[in-house]
Amino acid sequence: MPKSHEHLASPCLLLHLLPCLPDPRGVRGRRYRLSALVIAAAASVLTGARSLAAITEWISDVPARACRALGFPSTL
Repeated sequence: MPKSHEHLASPCLLLHLLPCLPDPRGVRGRRYRLSALVIAAAASVLTGARSLAAITEWISDVPARACRALGFPSTL
């Protein structure tokens, strides 16, 4: 029998819940959706990034189509 918390590990559920997160940034600090930043940070950490500089570098190296899939605008 599945445990009640197993559904929390679903990537699809995560993608649906992230846009519901309250964004603590000021309006002027919002260049990208919070959900796109969280997903990109998580993906970069899963591939080995261990610092903010490494996360930023990972995002800058990702192909444009992948950035769009993560939720960033077409031009970064």
